[in-house]
Order: sequence, then C-alpha cells, then structure tokens
Amino acid sequence: PTFRGEGIIRLEDVTQDPRLDPTEPHRGMPFGYLAVKSYLAVPVTSRSGDVLGGLFFGHPEPGVFTDADERVMGGLAAQAAIAIDNARLFDAVQKAREAAEIANRLKDEFLATVSHELRTPLNAVLGWTSLLRGTQMDEARRAKALETIERNARLQQKIVEDILDVSRIIAG
Repeated sequence: PTFRGEGIIRLEDVTQDPRLDPTEPHRGMPFGYLAVKSYLAVPVTSRSGDVLGGLFFGHPEPGVFTDADERVMGGLAAQAAIAIDNARLFDAVQKAREAAEIANRLKDEFLATVSHELRTPLNAVLGWTSLLRGTQMDEARRAKALETIERNARLQQKIVEDILDVSRIIAG
C-alpha cells in the first residue's frame, strides 16, 4: 500500500496483520534480520503525486509508533520528496542547458560553414568582375571570365536554394 501511495501505514503488531502471509517462506522475518513487531511505512510522494519510494521503520516491540511519529516521519518524507524533485529538476535544467549549448555550437559551426561556402564563389565572381572592368582582355580570356562568373553565381544560387529548402523542411 505504501508504494501505491495509499498513505501512511502504522501497525501495532505486524505479525497480527492479515496481509502477512503465514506460509513458508514468508512467515516471520528471514534469518539474520531483526525481528519487527511495530511497523511504520511512509510513502515519499512527489509534487506530481508519483510515489518515489518509502520510509520504513520497524521496532522489535509492539505498539511503539505514535501519531506524533507519523507526523514527524510524514514531514520527513515530504522533505525527502522535495529534495528528490529538486534534484530531478536540477538535472533536467542541466541537460537542457547542455542541449542548448550543443545546439548553439552546431548553429555557429553551420553559420561558419555556410559563410565559407557562400564566400568562395562570391570571391571568384568579384575577382573576375574586377579584372573585366580594370584590364583589357582578348575575347577568349573574356569568355573564360564570364563563364567563371556564371558558374560561380549558379553555384552560389544552388547553395542558397539548398539552405532555403532545409529551412522549409524544418518549418514543415
């Protein structure tokens, strides 16, 4: 019942409880364990209502645990649940921070790669355009310059289209 979150269980004498299985090997305490008569079990329940575990207390004499013990152990279980919830939240925040840092690093790497890939054909376009404007060229060299400019402009156009395709895919 404790692990189902049914509340605190206090037994004056556990050996008299009808839930105790009287058949072997369940009868009594296993060899080497302390004999328990008084029993107090307190569920450790998270804020969301999930049972995280339990606090279990036993004593060899019957009728030892009181209402005050239940209140104290209930408060202790509540504090343990808060500590566990906080530890889980802290862990979730750490994981989210790590994921955000990875995403940020990947974004930076992507932007550096895209920047490089866009600059490479652009440099060829600008370089040949500058040569066309600043120098006299024969027709063969001029044709080569225009071919290089066109090829690199188309390459840059393809890169931009690929980036936009990825962006559309991500956006659905």
